[in-house]
Amino acid sequence: MTSTMKASLVLVGLMAVPAVASAAQDRCFDGRRMQAEIRREVRAAQRDASRARWDAERMIRRDALRARLEARQAVRDAVREARQAAHEARRYWRD
Repeated sequence: MTSTMKASLVLVGLMAVPAVASAAQDRCFDGRRMQAEIRREVRAAQRDASRARWDAERMIRRDALRARLEARQAVRDAVREARQAAHEARRYWRD
C-alpha cells in the first residue's frame, strides 16, 4: 500500500512539474513580451519625432528658397527699371 501510495505521489508530482515549470516560463515570456512592446513603442516614438523634425526642416528650407526667389525677382525688377531709366535718359540726351 505504501509503495502504491508513493508511486501515485511520484506520478502526480511528475505530472505537476510541467505545469509549474510552464507557469514560471510564462512569467518570463510575459516580461519579454512587455520589453518587446516597450521597444516597439520607443521605436515608433523615435520614428514620429524624426519624421516631425524632417517635415519642419523641409518647411524651413522651402520657405528659405521661396524668400531667396522673391529677393532675386525683386533685384531683377529693380535692375530692369534702372536700365529702362538709363535707356530713357540716353534717348532724352541724344535727341
